[in-house]
Amino acid sequence: MVETQGPIRRFIKILRGERPSIPLEAVMQKGVVVLESSKSALDAAKTMEKNKIGSIIVVEKGKAVGIVTERDLVRRVIAAKKKPTVKLKQILSSPLRVARPEQDIQEAVLAMKKYKIKKLAVVDDKGRLVGIVTDTDITRALPGMIDILQEIGNYNRLSEESQSVGICQKCGLYSDTLQNVNGEFLCEECREEESEEYEQ
Repeated sequence: MVETQGPIRRFIKILRGERPSIPLEAVMQKGVVVLESSKSALDAAKTMEKNKIGSIIVVEKGKAVGIVTERDLVRRVIAAKKKPTVKLKQILSSPLRVARPEQDIQEAVLAMKKYKIKKLAVVDDKGRLVGIVTDTDITRALPGMIDILQEIGNYNRLSEESQSVGICQKCGLYSDTLQNVNGEFLCEECREEESEEYEQ
């Protein structure tokens, strides 16, 4: 199982120059509500209302095969003037778009954008349904990511300021214009000398 990264660990990774990331397992909803494909649209509507959710994962013999959303019920049942007893296998959206728990939420966002969907089923390496992630789940996770990015921005700014003032590592004199040259912080005069030596 992939270890979920907390804010501190993600912050440390950013300080090391790594791309900030949040795995889907950190934001996905577990305990997904499912219905057999043989159930009716009315069953789906009642289940959604009972659980206060906007979609149902449809399964056949325990395997997830599609999804039915509130929008599907409106478009494919009510607007199409079908009876509420119509089977879910006749109105579900398929193929079911899936992601893995360890995938980055940025990958999920790209997938949602590509397929123009708002939900992704999350499956393990054996294809078993372990969760679902929605665009709302991802939106809730973003403030934490923004806070981390703001912190790293402040850190970089302070770091740059602290590196511009100090003792030149070549001549040993104080300078407020230090810059890193090949791993050494040099004043402007020493940088010019380095440049002249390099040109010769």
